Amino acid sequence: MKKITLIITLLFFVTGCATKIYSFDKYKRSHLSNTDFMPSVDMVKGKKPKVVIFPLDNQNINIAKKVNLGSVLAVNIENILTEDKLVDLIDRNSAKKLKKEIQLSEIHGNKTYKGPIVASLAVGGVMNKAEFAKQHTAARHKFDFINMAYEYAAPMNTYKATVGGNIKIYEIPSLRVIRTISFDHVKTYIENVEKENYNKEDTRKTELYLLKQAAQEAVKKVKIDLKNIFARKGYILEKRKLRNSYIFKINLGSDDGMQKGNRFNLLTKIEEANALTEETEITEVKLYKGKITNKINKKSCWIKIKNKKIAQKIRLGDFIQIEYKKGWFRR
Repeated sequence: MKKITLIITLLFFVTGCATKIYSFDKYKRSHLSNTDFMPSVDMVKGKKPKVVIFPLDNQNINIAKKVNLGSVLAVNIENILTEDKLVDLIDRNSAKKLKKEIQLSEIHGNKTYKGPIVASLAVGGVMNKAEFAKQHTAARHKFDFINMAYEYAAPMNTYKATVGGNIKIYEIPSLRVIRTISFDHVKTYIENVEKENYNKEDTRKTELYLLKQAAQEAVKKVKIDLKNIFARKGYILEKRKLRNSYIFKINLGSDDGMQKGNRFNLLTKIEEANALTEETEITEVKLYKGKITNKINKKSCWIKIKNKKIAQKIRLGDFIQIEYKKGWFRR
């Protein structure tokens, strides 16, 4: 037990050091060369994508229509994407034409949207499963040979709700599906009853409740996938040095949802030749994984790197992307 406590204490110590900048005023500004792929002014301003979220299509699943699962899922997706200020939500009522165009594109194949551009991305999708089942188990008597006594198991009702489908992210105006996330979940509820008094209205309430709960928990299971798709990008603006420690200013701050300990990947863009096509391609290369430090303002924050070789590779215009993970100490 003492060893476990020591390991956890050391882990917190190391993590704390990695996310804290001491003696900030003693760091001196250092030269930064430009990346070959400098970001645009809008990109540097850190504008969040404008996103409209539509209810998922319940298709011809009657029980999904009755519960309106598509809308339940849409509300939960909205909550996830606004939790860390990842997007600017657009009122779906102002994008009715866009919704119709997306529905047509699903039927007839991709076609470019030619209406008013109210958003850069749209989120929708389809339900492919929504089921509800009830099973009654009668009372049981059995003899316990160890204790030499009769045991009584009360009758019980088991309710089970199952949901499944796909969340789709569309690029506007191309209407191209850039990501698809599958989801599914089973929610069960067991109640003990001395005798089965079947009440249709009570069962209906259980049906509505369990299906909504199953839908909400299904979205929670893909929460990290959703957040990583819309994770914020922040660009390197400045470099400072103190002995063997380097810090870099990023154009994301508390107004953008930045918090101490947020995980990030630091990336750069490079140009590579394709051996097959003999054409050049621009690819993103990961330079470093780290966490946001305690130095956070409204519009900017700082990251800290002690590895000199990595610090020397970083250039003005390189960028970080916030990474969300499951498990302990997740941000």
